[in-house]
Amino acid sequence: MSQPWMDKALSPDERASLLIAQLTLDEMISLLHGPMPALCNPPPEDAAMGAGYIPGVPRLGIPPLNETDASLGIANPRRVRTGDGATGLPSGLALASTWDIDLAQEAGAMVGSEARDKGFNVLLGGGANLTREPRCGRNFEYLGEDPLLAGKLAGAAIKGAQSNQIVCTLKHFALNDQETCRHVVDAHIDEAALRESDLLAFQIAIEDGDPGSVMCAYNKVNGAWAGENAFLLTQVLKKDWGYGGWVMSDWGRYIPPSGRSWPVSTRRAVSNWTNRSISVRL
Repeated sequence: MSQPWMDKALSPDERASLLIAQLTLDEMISLLHGPMPALCNPPPEDAAMGAGYIPGVPRLGIPPLNETDASLGIANPRRVRTGDGATGLPSGLALASTWDIDLAQEAGAMVGSEARDKGFNVLLGGGANLTREPRCGRNFEYLGEDPLLAGKLAGAAIKGAQSNQIVCTLKHFALNDQETCRHVVDAHIDEAALRESDLLAFQIAIEDGDPGSVMCAYNKVNGAWAGENAFLLTQVLKKDWGYGGWVMSDWGRYIPPSGRSWPVSTRRAVSNWTNRSISVRL
């Protein structure tokens, strides 16, 4: 086989190792960040015109990642896809009020099917933040205040979405429980309380749904930005839970710990090398 990393009989780790050995440094870096294609002039030719885009490596058989919002229906940002509509679902809180795991999975499968039909292979769904702040502007897409309920329904929705052979995220990790000042707020909570509430919802969703990716939150958690938080990303997600997928930043959020004054091009190039907990910057 000319491309042995395409051999599905091998384990994912074996296939990844074979592939990485063939990537150039520039190709590795290109897989770590990407734009909103609608903001590019011209946009990439193979972009599906959604929320995000990561270029592929055609010579090695790596397809681009075309990413779209979100859990309640396929978004059409700035109406960049002329004449394109999608099915809109009731709010996540309405779904949570049913306590119906099967319905959550059906909803995820429907949204995932439309995502795939429109050319997307990553659905930015799976919101599992708890309803702590009643005025939060995104409570409508989350699944209530109970971590067991939120985790079970989020996991089911992710499982349904990924039944379409696409990736679904789980977000926003963690404690992104308010939208006001979300880029600067610092959420403080004891570890025991955190593991029994917000983290428990994410843990259950990962166990039930096996999401291909986890998206970080904008905010700080106990003094450290969620996107560079060693406790959240390394200790909890990767070590305690054994999560094997990739981690992405929320849009425009990730800043390398020691590179806040660098130019954008440099920040993009070194973002993965300065903090190995996060995998993709958008």
